[in-house]
Amino acid sequence: MQHAVWKAQPNDMKPGEVRLLSGLPEEMVLKYSDLKQRRHWMGLPPHGAGSDGGGSKRPRGPPFPGEPAGWVAEVERSIAILINTCDDLERSFLDYVANLTWKIDSKPRGSVFYVSFGSEVGPSMEEYPELANALEESKWPFIWVIQKSSGRPGPPFVGQLGPGSLTSDEGYFPHGLDNRVGKRGLIIHGWAPQLLILSHQSTGGFLSHCGWNSTVEAIGRGVPLLAWPIRGDQYYTAKLVVDHVKVGIVVSEGYPADMVKKDDIVNGIERVMTDEEIRVQAARLGAKFEDGFPASSLASLDAFRDFINQQNIKN
Repeated sequence: MQHAVWKAQPNDMKPGEVRLLSGLPEEMVLKYSDLKQRRHWMGLPPHGAGSDGGGSKRPRGPPFPGEPAGWVAEVERSIAILINTCDDLERSFLDYVANLTWKIDSKPRGSVFYVSFGSEVGPSMEEYPELANALEESKWPFIWVIQKSSGRPGPPFVGQLGPGSLTSDEGYFPHGLDNRVGKRGLIIHGWAPQLLILSHQSTGGFLSHCGWNSTVEAIGRGVPLLAWPIRGDQYYTAKLVVDHVKVGIVVSEGYPADMVKKDDIVNGIERVMTDEEIRVQAARLGAKFEDGFPASSLASLDAFRDFINQQNIKN
């Protein structure tokens, strides 16, 4: 999520002025003198642009006062940050960083709606805005994992411009949605720990393309599905989910013949998150996987192993 912070340059502050970032200890205020400290490294050339006379490269050094560290932009869309520190030493600052992030633990049980189409398929470029508008209109907290190739045809990051030519242009992204929904939503651009999200008690529904791995992960965690199949066997997997094991519904009654619209998605989210029969069935089926694969699957695997061993003995 995006958070408003201020950035101070040496010329921005006046003598005697102090600035406090809300949430940090008062004794850690930024003073005018902090921005006027002597920095002998400021005259060094950019990294790789000069040497120390002996032929070795000299690093550029730390950022200028008020300038963000080089890693800041790189972690904006990360799902986790590992910090080398000590809890007793920096507890106040660790709390500050943690409070700036979107925490699934803060959401009620079964209240978060998870959206992910996997890495290779997804809705059309015309349908993605419908999904964004639906998530904005819906009252439910959500996590939306959107791939960089979203809305583009073909495999991820591969589009044909001509014979032998490729492009890595990114696809659709819901710019501004995170600001409009605030802490109710989390948008992840790229990879996300899907099994971890589905396993969390706050996750209550899953909008999925019904790829087999995603379907099994959801069923195994007792999470109802809003099925939006895109191609091939995903349509039959969706029928399994909706008509046979009855742990979900299809995204639209007119799909796939008709384009999926915002109201279809809003209504689908509401039903998946509130339909008692679907939720009870999903929980019942998920309970069979609490200790791993059911006994029938393990027995079949053991039988296959024994068969292979017998063939090896005969040969």
